[in-house]
Amino acid sequence: IVFTEPIDLSNKEINFSYGLSSNSMEEIKPKSIKNFENKLIATFDDLDFVTPVDNHLIPYPKEFQFGFKISNIKSLELSKLKKNYPINFNFVNRISNQKIKTNYIYVSDTMNVSDTEEILNPLIKPIDLFIKESKIPFKVADKNLLLDPGEYIVKKGLIIPADYGLIIRDGVRLKFAPNASIMMFRSLKIQGTEANPVIFEALEKELPWGTFAIITAEEKSEIESLIVSGGSEDTLNGIYSSGQLSFYQSDVDIKNSTFINAKADDSLNIKNAYMKIDKCLFEGNTSDAFDGDWVEGKIENSIFRANKGDGIDFSGSTVISKNNVFEGIGDKAISVGEDSTFYAVNNYIYNSKIGVAGKDSSDVKIYSSLFYKNQTALTLYQKKQVFNGGVGLAVSTLFWDNSNDFTIDNLSELELIGVGSSNKNVDPKIRASDLRIANLSDYYTISDDKKLRFTGKKGSLFSSGPSIEPQLIFNTKLPNLNEFPVGPITK
Repeated sequence: IVFTEPIDLSNKEINFSYGLSSNSMEEIKPKSIKNFENKLIATFDDLDFVTPVDNHLIPYPKEFQFGFKISNIKSLELSKLKKNYPINFNFVNRISNQKIKTNYIYVSDTMNVSDTEEILNPLIKPIDLFIKESKIPFKVADKNLLLDPGEYIVKKGLIIPADYGLIIRDGVRLKFAPNASIMMFRSLKIQGTEANPVIFEALEKELPWGTFAIITAEEKSEIESLIVSGGSEDTLNGIYSSGQLSFYQSDVDIKNSTFINAKADDSLNIKNAYMKIDKCLFEGNTSDAFDGDWVEGKIENSIFRANKGDGIDFSGSTVISKNNVFEGIGDKAISVGEDSTFYAVNNYIYNSKIGVAGKDSSDVKIYSSLFYKNQTALTLYQKKQVFNGGVGLAVSTLFWDNSNDFTIDNLSELELIGVGSSNKNVDPKIRASDLRIANLSDYYTISDDKKLRFTGKKGSLFSSGPSIEPQLIFNTKLPNLNEFPVGPITK
């Protein structure tokens, strides 16, 4: 407990209490109490705080209230109590016996000191007080905050009160101070336009900001024409967010948006949600462009370029990737793991370390796509022993000038139907039918802007793909591939 100047509490009776609410507080006895200059230091040995987790082992916040009472303290002495953060907490992990880092501990930043200590939870903070403390001119409409066009600075971590969503108009530019973040618990609506996008960026270009995180929002968030750059990660209100933009248990549609230069594990991170991503650009991120865990949805008409980690990385998910381009990916263009189901239709994967990796009981189905000049085009394997290998299917797809077209381990299965390749050597573990083996440059050209063009004659080896029944995948109609040349379908 911190005071602004030294204070003698040696003759005072001091009582401590804690609980889940003001109605359930119980007295607790400290192991020791020391009065040192302007600090009162109390140590507790049998006081445990447990962080709860959901069914997917994702931690979620749990509030505890802590109170102290100093008997016979005078008003003058009480006035010396530090106004903000008068109580500093230190915790020790009982298993490792190591001190817990302060960024995993959230203490409300507003306290009303009176005869009875009362802590104001930021999730229920009065909206007028939140706006005043944020120093950003939000407007209030029903249960939404509105932010009109303009440039604003986010100077510190902000937790929007839990009852309020946020609507950001076109032309808003938010500049985040180093490590500053925003967290909210209702939907985010970004209403940018091509001419006037909404921008989230670093206040100081060389110093990353934290994260913008949407947690357990019941209503779907809608993101239109947003540019996000220079963010990283943060732990706010006890919740860790690994992406510069994160949606946890919060459905979202993202259109015409750009995610660049993230400085942490993920540029976009979504967990346990339904999502749609359309016409977006992910470029120049220091690790993964998009990471999704336990998600369901669609990614289409998007570009993933020059990301140092994975282009897209899934676990426990069901996703379709349609009409996307992956170029110059430092690790895996598409990583599919931990019992995921993944469909790729009309994807172009160029100059990457690995095109598609299917692992750990995942099922990967690839239709009418192109793998060009990758180190390894398609690999299937077991990574974690609690799972099996990967299962893969490639239909009417071109494997052109890759260092390795396919690698699979003994626990995995791969089937090829009507694929084209210049490589005559196919691993005997692979089931293959209707293979088209030839010099692909005799039948196709690739322009400088990476567009594929079939130049063969009608009735030639690659002029029509294998005959399959039309399918419907996530409301995406997959036509009879026999009506098109092998490879991506172009019109």
